Amino acid sequence: MKAFLASKPLIALTAASALLLLIAGLTLALHWSEFPSRVVLHFAPLQGADLFGDRMDVALVWALGAAVMTVNAFLAQVFYDRSRELSFLFGGMNVLLMLVLLIAIGTIVSVN
Repeated sequence: MKAFLASKPLIALTAASALLLLIAGLTLALHWSEFPSRVVLHFAPLQGADLFGDRMDVALVWALGAAVMTVNAFLAQVFYDRSRELSFLFGGMNVLLMLVLLIAIGTIVSVN
């Protein structure tokens, strides 16, 4: 039976993605009690806050990021034998998506 994430670059990319997801989750957990009941989810410089939600919407953003990371890691493993380039593309996009998630959660925390 073949091991999950058989190559070192895929392991490194998945570990980097998991680390960024963990940092985003810790940021969210540390500031969870400071969130008001109505959380600003989008802030435009000219119009001000224009999209509101509650705490669970922010947690849902993080959970969706975790789901996307899991699916991308699975697809990277599936495509490893067929196309290494596509496999590494999934792994690299995973890191970029988790970085965007970290920035989004950090911005939501700083605005609120």
